[in-house]
Amino acid sequence: MKNLFIITILLGVGYSGSIECWGSDSYGQSTPPSGTFTDVAAGYYHTCGIDDSGSIECWGRNNNGQSTPPSGTFTDVALGQYHTCGIDDSGSIECWGSNNNGQSTPPSGTFTDVALGYQHTCGIICNNAVVDCTGVCGGEDTSCVDCLGIPWGDAEEDCNGVCEGEDTSCVDCDGIPNGDNVEDNCGMCDNDPSNDCDMDCMGEWGGNAEEDECGVCGGDGDGIDCNDDGIPDDCEEVYDTGYDIGAESGDANLDGQCNILDIVYLVDQIVNGAWY
Repeated sequence: MKNLFIITILLGVGYSGSIECWGSDSYGQSTPPSGTFTDVAAGYYHTCGIDDSGSIECWGRNNNGQSTPPSGTFTDVALGQYHTCGIDDSGSIECWGSNNNGQSTPPSGTFTDVALGYQHTCGIICNNAVVDCTGVCGGEDTSCVDCLGIPWGDAEEDCNGVCEGEDTSCVDCDGIPNGDNVEDNCGMCDNDPSNDCDMDCMGEWGGNAEEDECGVCGGDGDGIDCNDDGIPDDCEEVYDTGYDIGAESGDANLDGQCNILDIVYLVDQIVNGAWY
């Protein structure tokens, strides 16, 4: 019992996590590497796990090459005393380590499970079908891999179809993925172009500056001679005084403004006989 050691993987079914081991560690078999794993198996003096990329990592004794796995992607791993086997992503069994009794020379075929003894190996063959990423014979890989190709991984595509993207370029101004709301020049976010703001005569979006009757942006037209005839444009109309005094009388007192003072001036001129 002095060589007994215990191993556990800190995860639930369908999840991944780090490995912790305890017990005998005479060959480093209870000192796992850091990283994220989806499966783990313990042998006599060595240990192996499948990391989140599907590769097998082994540690501990390696006197027969049992801790030197081949490259590739695997869905299952099993350990004997001095040999190791795994099921790759095509369903084939690959073995390495001691082979004095042929225990590391598997037959061809597609397998769903593998188990190792001291100097022998057994597997469950998947007849006339393909094993999917979770080891299901005839499975369809429909729900067991994420967008990174990791069985039972949690990586997802964003709204642009980018694996593990952040939806940064496909949301509208309201934050809706693939939404159709657009922000207008005044900062209003909606999908109704009829209420988009306009630019005023000052070049300001949403501004309220307007041109006066002389075409001056922001002007009030007061006392302005638009047509350059010497008469302020707001005085062009003849006051109804009952006398034919001409258009010039709009600014009767010649102060550049048209207001009540012009009426007073005209009345005074009439009363005093200045107009006939």
